[in-house]
Amino acid sequence: MVVAASCPLGASCPDTVSVTFLGVGGFLMDTASWHDKSWVVGVSLGGESKAYDWNRLRREGVVNDVVGGMPVVLAIATDRVSFFAFARPDASTQFVARGDSLVSRNDAYGLDGRGSSGTLEPVFASQEFWHSWRTFHPSTTTY
Repeated sequence: MVVAASCPLGASCPDTVSVTFLGVGGFLMDTASWHDKSWVVGVSLGGESKAYDWNRLRREGVVNDVVGGMPVVLAIATDRVSFFAFARPDASTQFVARGDSLVSRNDAYGLDGRGSSGTLEPVFASQEFWHSWRTFHPSTTTY
């Protein structure tokens, strides 16, 4: 399985950081949501931390939200294991998924953040077990 995490805003980082896992079978993942061994995608920005349920992200494909005052979009690739997080240009910009692209109005971006109107700024996001995320982010909220 490939999971991508993006770099913090303003940091000098590679386009995409990918980590390859041996597969879901190599990890004891709870397929239910919000159990200790359930997977979440966590984002921390502006002094706020938020956890996104992995199962919901896989179902919905795209989440438009705000974390720490910053509009963000989380997206899962069509492989249903790679995920990406970007800052949205503004709170009114809403993205939908079309294949492995993020589309808003007349703008389209690949999951590398590059698009017809420029580049979306990556936001660091990590996939973790729910118990791990809430241990290191005790004041986290959930989506």
